Amino acid sequence: LAYDRCLAKPDPLWMAPVLANRGNALARLGRVDEAAEAYRRAVEIEPSRSSHYANWSRLCLDAGRLDEALRVCQDGLARSTTDLLHARLHGDMAFAYAESGDAESCLQSADEAVRLDPSGIRERYLRGRALALLGRLTEARDVQRGILRDDATNADATRALAMIERALRTSRPWWKF
Repeated sequence: LAYDRCLAKPDPLWMAPVLANRGNALARLGRVDEAAEAYRRAVEIEPSRSSHYANWSRLCLDAGRLDEALRVCQDGLARSTTDLLHARLHGDMAFAYAESGDAESCLQSADEAVRLDPSGIRERYLRGRALALLGRLTEARDVQRGILRDDATNADATRALAMIERALRTSRPWWKF
């Protein structure tokens, strides 16, 4: 990778961004462990930069490493000095909690993500997903409808809305459709 040349003659000012970009490149190549290590090193050098945590958590989520993603998000929220990407980190936590079946924690994280970014489609979708997991289907339906008013082509909201509406008409859990 081209980033390896930059790391061979490190410039302290650019070391963390170079490591983060290297992590991005490795992630695209499917080299998850190496990418995670690059992000870890970037965070070690520049712990207050939220984008390092956001990239690392997304890598973990994509790889199904939910516990690691949660830890990375929690560290990022505690250590980063700007809230620029805090909504994304809370959204990543909501996704990890939803995937692990923890609906209450999913809703808490999604609520915080929506508070930080009320217009965020992903954050609102995750809130609706949490509500559905908790059996609050009417509220979940309203959230998905709101997303579709803002983005009529959103495939996730369209699919979720169809599942929720079928569940409201029957006694089957919405996620079984």
